[in-house]
Amino acid sequence: MYEIIISIILLIIIISIIYLTLTSFNNRKKIRKIYDALANYALINEINDFEIIYKKDNDYDFLCKFDDQFLLIKIIDNPNSNEIILNSRSKWQINKGGSKDYFVNDIESFLVLDTKKIKEENVFKIALIYPNSRNLMRYVNECELAFIYPNQEIYGCHLIRFLNLNQDLNEIIKI
Repeated sequence: MYEIIISIILLIIIISIIYLTLTSFNNRKKIRKIYDALANYALINEINDFEIIYKKDNDYDFLCKFDDQFLLIKIIDNPNSNEIILNSRSKWQINKGGSKDYFVNDIESFLVLDTKKIKEENVFKIALIYPNSRNLMRYVNECELAFIYPNQEIYGCHLIRFLNLNQDLNEIIKI
């Protein structure tokens, strides 16, 4: 009897360790892909003075400096490329097309972040949808939705998709 209980406990521990290891590996892989894409953007646009810093906290994930332009990037995980709807400044909904919709965490701290702390004029806040999204929409009023495009600033930031990173960044920043 005790052997069965110990075996079940060991099995649960092993499964938990495997899950945590895979989650950590996938997160590092995602961060590496985003870092490489940003560095590639700098190379394609022949930006010699660039710096990319990964800084995971509640406010933003990446700080990028391209010449005199600064980007504060917050990663919005959307693994199934679902539709994202901005209900309000603090409620961003990932719409799975059913009752299992959920909201983006920690977005309000990013939106209210004071960019004057950086002491530069050309600071852009970017919500990076990783890897993609079917649609990006926002409520105009209680019954009307509008599409969101990368060059539109919504609640003080731009929403772009990782798969269109180079094209969307070119629409936002002028280098």
